[in-house]
Amino acid sequence: YDDSNWKVVTNEAIYVLKIASAGAECRGKCDAQTTILALDCEGKIMEKLGPELAPRVIKTKNGQITARLGDSRFARLSSWIQGETFSKFRNSPDRQSLLTNVGVLLAQVLSKLEDFDDFGISSARPLSWDLRNATSVSSYLSLVKDIHQQQLAIKCLARVQ
Repeated sequence: YDDSNWKVVTNEAIYVLKIASAGAECRGKCDAQTTILALDCEGKIMEKLGPELAPRVIKTKNGQITARLGDSRFARLSSWIQGETFSKFRNSPDRQSLLTNVGVLLAQVLSKLEDFDDFGISSARPLSWDLRNATSVSSYLSLVKDIHQQQLAIKCLARVQ
């Protein structure tokens, strides 16, 4: 993962400090301008979702979501949300109710973001996992060593094309 995320503990609160660089693989190797737009967009999503669904963005003294650290590095601070990773509940007897709760949470997120404008970010940075760009992963098929998994991937990509 290209970004660095740090847990920052103070006497008053706990935060997450994200340090990001232009050209990072996780953002499609985009330039500095698109990187800061993407980080700001993520922050605006957190603001739109509100504290009941997302961390709270801590803006800079100038009111910005993302701070520049030179020409190609950026930082963003947000509140810390205490919790456990979902994988810890893999064998839990409450797994079905947890899955139901995740579905409810995702529906709430989708509802809140229904009218969200990403300011052109989705078209500015091509993401391989976006189904509109699925064919871009075909060059990586040789990396799938299990022949059955590789054939399945080829079949799925053929459907998308």
